[in-house]
Amino acid sequence: MKFITFLLPVAVAAIVDIFLYGGSGRKRVFESIYKHIDDSREAAKWLGLRVAVKPQDVKILEYDGTVQGAEAFLEDPRGGGVYTGLIDGRIVKLISDDAYEVVACLGSNCQEKGGCSLSESKEKQKMRDILGDGQFCSRPLGLQFASGVSTPSGKDHKGKDLYVADVFRGILRISSSTQPSKFPSKTAFDLVLSEVNERPLFFPNSLLMISDGSHKTTSDNPSPSKLYLTDSSATNNFGTQGRIALEPTPTGRLIELDLTGKDRKPPVVLLDQLGFPNGLAPSPDRDALLMVETNRRSIKKVFISGPRRGQVEEWSENLPFIPDNLVQLPNGLGYLVAACVSRKMPTSATSLSSSSLLQILKALHRRIVNFLLFDHREILANLIYPVTEFEILSKATDWVLQRGVTGGGHIFHLDNGGVVKRWISLPPSCPSVSEAAVVSWETEKDKKKNTLSEDTHFLLVGSFRKLPICKISLQALLGKEMK
Repeated sequence: MKFITFLLPVAVAAIVDIFLYGGSGRKRVFESIYKHIDDSREAAKWLGLRVAVKPQDVKILEYDGTVQGAEAFLEDPRGGGVYTGLIDGRIVKLISDDAYEVVACLGSNCQEKGGCSLSESKEKQKMRDILGDGQFCSRPLGLQFASGVSTPSGKDHKGKDLYVADVFRGILRISSSTQPSKFPSKTAFDLVLSEVNERPLFFPNSLLMISDGSHKTTSDNPSPSKLYLTDSSATNNFGTQGRIALEPTPTGRLIELDLTGKDRKPPVVLLDQLGFPNGLAPSPDRDALLMVETNRRSIKKVFISGPRRGQVEEWSENLPFIPDNLVQLPNGLGYLVAACVSRKMPTSATSLSSSSLLQILKALHRRIVNFLLFDHREILANLIYPVTEFEILSKATDWVLQRGVTGGGHIFHLDNGGVVKRWISLPPSCPSVSEAAVVSWETEKDKKKNTLSEDTHFLLVGSFRKLPICKISLQALLGKEMK
């Protein structure tokens, strides 16, 4: 007992001496702790690729507050303007930094005195009452043009019809004869696809047209014959996007739809049980498509023609961000992937500073966040997803996705082999990004063939939230590679 009463105060005194008086001893203790949780060395690779876009290099395209939630972009195939779907159910054609035309109004939420009930629309969707009247919401996401497409009756559409992935209805077709208007009114459309294998399309997301090479194509009539679609979830869609990121059981699908000929084949599910399948883009050789699988932080390569048709391989995996839409760059320069969230990383790969305890706490915080959101997402999903069945908690989860993610979004530049070449960090004025695309306001005849120029081209950055579009200089983003 005497030994303990003697040893305890001596030990306490020694510890106090180390932490309060022995600077070198304290430093050794902190460095030993930090060494085991330090993430700066593994982050150094990614930090070396990061380029921060300055606020002055970003122009916010306000359009008087009437263009918000531009999720994806599609250049007019005839040149001059960029199509995008908005959060209010409209599809618009952007023609300059401050002007646009309304191409279509697909729901009651975009009509002059409209509005819609999200809960009512989702209930109608479950009941397959998707063409009924009333306060029906629309949220257009993926857009693609097709020309020379035949309907089952054999009637050919010679113009470039616009195909739309509408979250609540499925795949819609808007005739090329539809004229842009200044004031929105309900637009006529054909319902192309609303279910596959007796399962409804519950979250139609990204679209991609690719020709299978089985028919002659020309510049005037490219006639892509196959439409590819990601159906992101069987249980969640607009209004519960936060729950999709937590789904413990993957329910997404990749679907192929034949658009050519009177005797066209029924739609085919190429892949199922996917974890939030998202953006689509053609492979460099166009014999395959690239598909983002958001919840697995990977991009798959799915062969759609040739001897390897049906085969799947990982094109890019274990990405340091949660990927959304994928866009192919012109001139063989690779791809851009948008992300609203990336791994937590130190601001720089530096050694322990004088504020060593703070450094330790920051590193520990990064480790915990990355462990739950990236390295072992399934643990968080299994814990939280069941309680989000309650509406109030579901809304809270969605709020975290919509409002809780602070700071600017991210754009990652990948080469044609799927290797990340550059990480473009955006300022806080561009949060929650969903897509980034290189475009131009110029008409096709005004563009220099196969030439990208800072004078004519720029990057548009969209968001899945009710936010405006960001316009960013090419030079600020991709520098010499774009010249």
